[in-house]
Amino acid sequence: MEQVLQGVLEERLTWKENGTHKLVVRPFSKGEIYVRIEGETLDLTNDLLVMEGSEVSVWIDVRTQTSLRMRQQIHCERDATVHVSFLDVADGVSDHAIVGEHLGSNARIEVHTATLGSADKRWRMELIHSCPHTHAFMENYCVVEEAVKLDVEAIGNIRKGAFGSESHQKTRVLTMSEHHNAQVVPVLYIDENDVKASHAMTLGQPDEEQLYYLQSRGITREAALGLLSIGYFLPVIERISNRELQEEIRCNVEEKVGLYGRQSHS
Repeated sequence: MEQVLQGVLEERLTWKENGTHKLVVRPFSKGEIYVRIEGETLDLTNDLLVMEGSEVSVWIDVRTQTSLRMRQQIHCERDATVHVSFLDVADGVSDHAIVGEHLGSNARIEVHTATLGSADKRWRMELIHSCPHTHAFMENYCVVEEAVKLDVEAIGNIRKGAFGSESHQKTRVLTMSEHHNAQVVPVLYIDENDVKASHAMTLGQPDEEQLYYLQSRGITREAALGLLSIGYFLPVIERISNRELQEEIRCNVEEKVGLYGRQSHS
């Protein structure tokens, strides 16, 4: 299914069935696209083309129940900017593959992810600089529960001829137990001299002194862990401009991380 969007965008979409979705943003468009993914077991491909001079944010809210396999392709033309944000706090396992390519000078692609590892999650993302003076940024925030496997591979690829380009990435992982299997692999492929590139990664458990302080104020340990966890999701949640929708999603995440106790996993 292909959808062509143009002008000032404020789109809300829901994907519930397997298949390929193609979103085409016409030149010099601007705005936001919110996509909610629902269902039991899904296998999806999304092909996003952002054409010349456009500036668009795509926000993907994963709410599948059993499993999700998603392939995301991003094509960004000259002088265009695209921010693609993923929130995955689904109870099921997920396998995400993201490939973005800059198709013209001054193109900018940013990928922002926030993941709750209550089940096994895998992310593989690669942003490719094929043209000069392009910019890429990846940031990943993950909270991993006990006995869960998390794999994150983030690749910045600056090809020959893409001079004056920048590729940056950072990943932060909070593990709730020593009994986890979290692996983060930051990669930079650089085949040009006049570029800027960086990567940063942190992985660790909650600060026991912070937990003790919160518990001494009458907060349960589970709620205290929830308070520490929610900070890993806010940078992505706050990228939604619609305040009502932002509040709905924030409340859902707060429940998922146990801020109100383990009430449900709806």
